[in-house]
Amino acid sequence: MRIERWLEAERGQLFLWIPVMLGAGIVAWFALPDAARWGAVILGGLAIAVAALAVGRSGRAARAMAWAGLLVALGCALVWWRAERVAAPVLARPAVVQVTGTVKRIEPMPARQLVRLRIATDAGSGLPGLVRVNLAVKDMPEGLTPGAQVRARARLMPPAPPAVPGAYDFERVAWFDGLGATGRGFAPVEIPGAGAAR
Repeated sequence: MRIERWLEAERGQLFLWIPVMLGAGIVAWFALPDAARWGAVILGGLAIAVAALAVGRSGRAARAMAWAGLLVALGCALVWWRAERVAAPVLARPAVVQVTGTVKRIEPMPARQLVRLRIATDAGSGLPGLVRVNLAVKDMPEGLTPGAQVRARARLMPPAPPAVPGAYDFERVAWFDGLGATGRGFAPVEIPGAGAAR
C-alpha cells in the first residue's frame, strides 16, 4: 500500500507532526464558540483514535491516525483546561463603584493624557479581583507607585467583546489576563497606604 510505504520511508520525520496536531486542537478551541463544540472536537479526536486502532492494528497508517486523533483531542482539552484555570470573576454590568485595592501596575499613556492603573481589589469589595482603571494625568496623585493602596470612584464595565466578527477580541485577552473590569476613575484619588519608592 502506497501510504504505508510512504509512512515507512518517513518514519524518522513523523514526530514533527506532534506540534501540528496539538496546534490543530488548540486552533479548534479558539475557532469554535462554545463548550458543546469543544467537547465534540475532543470526543471526535478520541473516536478517530479508537477507530484507527480497531481497523488497522498492525499498520503504520492506523497508528499515525490514532496518534493524530489523540493529539488533536489533547490540544483542545489542554487549552480548555487552561482557560478554566485562569478564569476570574467578571463584572456583570456597567456600574459606578468605589474601587479600593493595591496598585499592581502603572502604565503612562501620554498621547491620550491618561495613566492606566491595574488594581488588585480588596477582598469583600464585590468587585472582580483585578480591574483596570484609566485616570486623567491631572487626577494622578503625587506618590502613587506600584504596591500603594488606592481608593477612588470609577465607572467600570465588563471587558468589551469584539465590535465586529474577526476584530480584536479584548474580552478574550482580558479573560486570560484575569482582568474582570475596565473603566475610568474620577478625582479625588486617595492613597491610604504608600507603595514602593520610585
